[in-house]
Order: sequence, then C-alpha cells, then structure tokens
Amino acid sequence: MFKAFHQCRAPLTCLLEEPEASAGIQTHVGRPDSRLAWNGKGAWPVCALHEPGTTSRIIVSGPFFRWLGNGAFGEVSLAEINHPAFTQNKAAVKTVKKGVPEHLGLEEKFLVEGTISIPLDHPNVVRTLGWCYDSKPLQLLMELCPGGALSTFLMAKSEKASNLTLTRFCLDAARGLEYLHDVGVLHRDVAARNCLIDEHGTAKVADFGLSVKAYYYEMTTAENLPTRYLPPESLTSYSFKAESDVYAYGHLVCEVFNKCQMPYAGMSGPEARKQILAGKVVNVHERAPEALRFFVENRIFAYHAIYRPTMPQIVEFMTEVISILKEANPGDNAAFEIGAENKEAMQPSTGTEVNLCLVY
Repeated sequence: MFKAFHQCRAPLTCLLEEPEASAGIQTHVGRPDSRLAWNGKGAWPVCALHEPGTTSRIIVSGPFFRWLGNGAFGEVSLAEINHPAFTQNKAAVKTVKKGVPEHLGLEEKFLVEGTISIPLDHPNVVRTLGWCYDSKPLQLLMELCPGGALSTFLMAKSEKASNLTLTRFCLDAARGLEYLHDVGVLHRDVAARNCLIDEHGTAKVADFGLSVKAYYYEMTTAENLPTRYLPPESLTSYSFKAESDVYAYGHLVCEVFNKCQMPYAGMSGPEARKQILAGKVVNVHERAPEALRFFVENRIFAYHAIYRPTMPQIVEFMTEVISILKEANPGDNAAFEIGAENKEAMQPSTGTEVNLCLVY
C-alpha cells in the first residue's frame, strides 16, 4: 500500500473507510504531489485521482508549545492538535534538525522510520499518529507520553520504586518487543532511554530510528550502533535477529534495577566490546529478585544466540515473577503517578505557530 502512494504523482483524494461508521466514507483531500501514509485503527486507505485545481490541504494546525528533547540529529516538541480525527489534543512532533549535512542520509532514514512505525499498534509501543514528508522539516506526529523517558524516571526515582513497579516496566518492554518481533520488526536499539512512560505509568517501546523490517538483517554499510548493548554475533558478523534484541533487552533490565547505569560503566567503547566478546556480562543489581537475576545473566545473556529465550518466553517469565511479587507484597499495586514536573512540562506556553500537513 505504501508503494501505491509513492507512485502517485498527481493530486490525490484519499478515502478513509470506517467499517463501523454508518456514513461509510470520509473524504480528505491532499495537496498536489503529496505522498501520504495513513494510520487508522480498523481502517485502510484508498487512493484515487481527481481533477487538478480542486485540491486543498489537510491541516492539523496548532502551535509547537514546548521543546521536549533532542538527539544528535533530531528534536521533539510538544504540539497541540485541534482536529476531530484525533482523540488526543496534544502530541509529540519529531523533526529532523535543520542544517544536518545531506551526506548523512538522515532524511531517508527518517522516511524509513515512518514507514516502519506507522503501522504499529500495540499498548506497549508508542504510536506514530501520522507524518508529513512532502515539506521540510520532515515531521512525525507521535503519541504523547507525559511520564517521559524510562531512563529519566530510573535515574531520579528508581530507589523509591518497588520491585513490583520496576519488574512491571520490564514486562511492559518485553510485551512491546514481543509484538515487534511478531510483525517482523527488529528494533536494534533496545534501551531504557528508548522507552517512554504514558499517563497511566505504562512503559512503551519507542524510537525506531535504527529499526528494520526484517526477521534477519545483515549490515552492508557502516552505522552508528549502541556497541555496549550488542550481542557477540552482531559485533563480529554485523548481523541482527530477534535474539539480538533479546540480548539488548537484558541490558534494559539491568538498567531498570541498576538506576539506569550504563552497561560496562567506566569503560570505553572498545573496552566494552572486548568484555562482550570475552563473554563477561553485566550483573543485575542485587535488589532484583534472585530468579530474575539468574534468568538475565545466564539465559538472556547467553553467548550463543540459540540458547537465549524468545520474547514470548521472557513475557511468560516476567509475568510469573510479578505474580510472585504480588503474593509476597499484597499491598503493592505497582501504582505510578506522573510527577508534577512532568505535568507542567506538558502544559502550553508561548511557541511558534506551525501547520502540520499530517495524515492519521
């Protein structure tokens, strides 16, 4: 379906059919030469040409209220969405930074990220609500998670959190990865920094900048990868499969219980690589349940991929650990409340007015 959109070079009328609606079809008109991608729950796109000169833009307008964060080449801002098609009135907008050198190919990678993330729909995966890539800067409209990055929570509040709460974060991430592998997506950058917490305290896998739509992937060109999180086979053969994400997930669990301490802290990248290839793994903090520590250090961190558990097996194991923790601590419901500082950060403030040509 994406291919059909990419091949259109004339004004488009995109019809969003809603099977449960008695009205049947809603019509939205895209501007000439738009290349659009849709994400509608229980809906699918239909593309048809119409007479030139009758086009108008779908505008989801509102100000970029507040800067939320950035990386080396991208940044995320808070935007207010005022459009009946959206159930949320706020969202996060990810853009490629202006002035990034073209030779880095970031715009192409951004398009790949959008293509991969838009179809994803799972309670433990951050949803991409829409995108715009026929104007610059390129934009991805994403579900807003007021709790912020899991890594930020761990550095600030993990000491006060119960083992049940921390283990639940691990289960949330495992469920998200289980879904990704089921639909043939390799994340390739599993870490606490790439999980977000929604308003209900649920952790969700995010950031698909390094993800690939494949069950097996072998690098053919150089890429910036998180060396400390990679399994031995990825460091030696530059290959990736579900077991590679499983190995990185082990480091995420270590981060959750180790106050988000970096794997192989105090070592340089090359030194960490030597440790990984020598089979020396990171230990889970002793506060974690003993069975969980053993499972991560001996199963998830298995040197050879064939001996690692699958994500469904990890989900089953984490579910059992949570059941045991609940029995031992019946008064602990793993409740999570968004802090006042997070709530304030999500409130409007003066910003730059923008118009987003986005398709949900």
